[in-house]
Amino acid sequence: MTLLIIAAVAAWILAWFVGAVSVLRRGDLGVGGKVLWLVLLFVLPLVGLLVFYLWQAANPDRSRPDW
Repeated sequence: MTLLIIAAVAAWILAWFVGAVSVLRRGDLGVGGKVLWLVLLFVLPLVGLLVFYLWQAANPDRSRPDW
């Protein structure tokens, strides 16, 4: 049971880290937009991640990195 909890927490941290990096790499967001997304991800982690990933999936042309 403890191993399952540790795995879930590790997956959660990884998902949050990937979401934060994805926000920072977005070329279509200005500094203010990036700050607001990061604050949302930090203050409301579950809701912020879900909203960001759903918003990113709804706009596939924006979700491509600019590299």
